[in-house]
Amino acid sequence: EIYDMPFSEDDLRKALKRQDPGPEFTRRVMERLHERDAKQKPLSQQKKRAIFFWLPQMRLAPALGFALALLLVFGTWVGYQSYQQHQQALKVEQYQQKQAGERAKQETILALRISSEKLNHVLRKVDSALPPDVKIRRERL
Repeated sequence: EIYDMPFSEDDLRKALKRQDPGPEFTRRVMERLHERDAKQKPLSQQKKRAIFFWLPQMRLAPALGFALALLLVFGTWVGYQSYQQHQQALKVEQYQQKQAGERAKQETILALRISSEKLNHVLRKVDSALPPDVKIRRERL
């Protein structure tokens, strides 16, 4: 059984002591670093291109936001002006209808007065043409 072997502190220090891995290890590490650099260069160039293409867009983002805000403000202003014109047109139309109604009322009253005067004139003529013993019941209009 392996677990029964006693280890001393000296054995542990010897096992954990720094050792030179040798020239072969260094060569393998350097090869892997060169491979990684070769693979990463195109990626870093792609990132630079991506950043290059995004930079103008990032610079345009505040300008586009400002332009959209201006467009929104202008659209709101135009909508408000249109609403005001519509309200003014409604007021003018209501005023004109009221004036037309007043004019129609005045014309109707005038027509009724003229008709009343003519009927009263006709009734007086008929009254004066009849003999005095015939009584016609009439009402003044």
